[in-house]
Amino acid sequence: MKDFKKKSILIIIGSLNIGGTEKQLLMQLKYLRQFYNFTILLLEEKGDLFEEFKSLNIKIIDISNARKIKLINIFFKISKIFLISRELNPDLIHYYLPRSYLLGGFLPYIFRSKIYVMSRRSMNFYQKKYMFVRFVEKILHKKMDLIIANSLAVKKQLIENEGVSKDACKLIYNGVKINKIKNKTKNNTIKILCMANIIKYKNHELIINACSKIPKKLNYIIYFVGNDSSRLANFLKKKVIEFGLNDKIIFCGKKINPQSYLNNSDIGILVSNEEGFSNTILEYMSFGLPVIASKVGGNPESVKNNYNGFLIKKNDANDLKTKLILLIKNPKKRMLMGKNGFKDVKKHFEINLSVMKYKKTFDKLFWNNTK
Repeated sequence: MKDFKKKSILIIIGSLNIGGTEKQLLMQLKYLRQFYNFTILLLEEKGDLFEEFKSLNIKIIDISNARKIKLINIFFKISKIFLISRELNPDLIHYYLPRSYLLGGFLPYIFRSKIYVMSRRSMNFYQKKYMFVRFVEKILHKKMDLIIANSLAVKKQLIENEGVSKDACKLIYNGVKINKIKNKTKNNTIKILCMANIIKYKNHELIINACSKIPKKLNYIIYFVGNDSSRLANFLKKKVIEFGLNDKIIFCGKKINPQSYLNNSDIGILVSNEEGFSNTILEYMSFGLPVIASKVGGNPESVKNNYNGFLIKKNDANDLKTKLILLIKNPKKRMLMGKNGFKDVKKHFEINLSVMKYKKTFDKLFWNNTK
């Protein structure tokens, strides 16, 4: 029997830090590496997940550096992207996140016989800050063989706002590993989990404002799990002290494996001002947690209001307060919503479903490539 050589895929990404995109990529590669030869090209830094990626026996090339002059840094990285792509000669090049797309987007103009894929993992609001980014990305879109969106909301933006044709845009939802739901230990203190790096659009401040309106006699604790080494985090910590919420809101820092928090929590919340499609919400659901999420981006595609959780108005502290109090006081509601969420995630968002869609997509691209 003929031994077919695996197709090679070069992934270009900024870093392997703990974030939704990076965690999703790690899960995908654990399964897909048996079908393709992957190489990861890092542009900015190794990141906290570097060792986990390395344990997959996937080649990782790190071109991050400490050059202080930005123009020299950009030129250096562009030249390295060119040289590495020429040396590796991959069959497919896959861009993750805007920076890799902008720095490596020139490749289709030079290596025309390769297949090019870009994954859009978020809404395109970042383009409003830098109009040239929107202009450049619209040009680059035309050179992609496929653009993969992780939610209907993201796909709609690509087609309606950025001129991507329907045929060149595909929806593949994130996937998550399904866990066995453990019986919750009966505890008078309701444990609430917000699993998100402390950056402005994740809107941790809204949670603090909502908690300032909740009666102090209610017995609950909220855990902020995520990178908290920033000026914003320091500001939020001071605000917690000012509101007298030291015993209600705990900053836990970033965790490579947050499973113990997921196992021991009763409610999951994510009240971002924008989202593409949240891994965190899927993780909450896979551990049987009812979810409170803001009605933005792809959140309504996983959270069904009053079924597996609540969708609240964007940046509405009163709405969040009301939903928190309702779930804190109502254990039956929490349990029912948690079970509904678990059934949904198992049916629609199990990791193997996502992986097989990626495999079929890549195989079809390779099969149809006539360049």
